[in-house]
Parts: sequence; structure tokens; C-alpha cells
Amino acid sequence: MSKKTLDQESLEIRELEAHFPTLSAEAFSAAAKRSLAAGESVTQAFGTKVFRISPGGGRVVVKTIPEPLAVEAGSKIRIR
Repeated sequence: MSKKTLDQESLEIRELEAHFPTLSAEAFSAAAKRSLAAGESVTQAFGTKVFRISPGGGRVVVKTIPEPLAVEAGSKIRIR
């Protein structure tokens, strides 16, 4: 068995990380559907609004939030 180089490992990590957005969106969508089917409300953000979504499809604005930040890959931000 050959040893992987640091470049090979970095490439594999980047390839795996590229799947995170799709996988997490699928997981959250499935969880929301299960909660709604079980008669529970879910909370979800759309743009600058946070909504409580009822099993019947009703939406109530819970809170207004700031615009999402555009962050360059690899940059560091400070969270208060």
C-alpha cells in the first residue's frame, strides 16, 4: 500500500468538502418534511426573514435578520 502525499490528501479533502452543501441541504429538507408530517412546525430562514412554518403550510415571520455575508473561501471572520 503506497503512502499518500499531502497534495493527494488535500485534494481528497477538497473533493469531499465540495459535497457538503448538497448533502446538508438534502438532510435539512428531509428533516423538515418529517417534522411537518409529524404535525410539528419548523423554523426556516428565507432571505432576511425567519419564518415558522406550520404543518398546514402557514408561515409566520418570527424575526428579520441581516443579509447573508459573502465570504471568500479560506478567509477568516470574527463572530461576536
